[in-house]
Amino acid sequence: MSFVCGLCGKSGADNIHHKYTILCDECLVKQPPICDFCSATDVKWRYEVESFMVKDDPIAAMGGPANRSVADWAACDECHELIENEEYSKLTLRSVESSPGWKETAPAIKRRILEMLGGMHLQFIKGRLGPPTPEPTNPMTMEEKVARLRRMKEAK
Repeated sequence: MSFVCGLCGKSGADNIHHKYTILCDECLVKQPPICDFCSATDVKWRYEVESFMVKDDPIAAMGGPANRSVADWAACDECHELIENEEYSKLTLRSVESSPGWKETAPAIKRRILEMLGGMHLQFIKGRLGPPTPEPTNPMTMEEKVARLRRMKEAK
């Protein structure tokens, strides 16, 4: 199944993004870094994590693109502290409470989202490949980001 990029309209998009829903590779790598937990824009940390497919993915179950994690996760200082202090329940709550429309979301849907995010965070914890590193001050070029993303997708 083919999806349309939420920014450029290109078909074949398959990246789920916190802010724009579904993006193509080129539009994804053009986005400024955001915290993969709460979507804050002040990313300070990078966690190397094994790529994984999200278990019990409700988006894929409804015919959407498979929700996957490809390599690194970014974190702001607040989420980094929760991770390092192993406060994973607080991390999951911070993740959902930062989502637009969370307060208006129906309780049954909230429970399902909490379960899915808790499961994703567990996969993140189990898949960590080492200690966090500070966010680099000289990020990769767009071409390098697209090439890296495609290599990681092919390896999966």
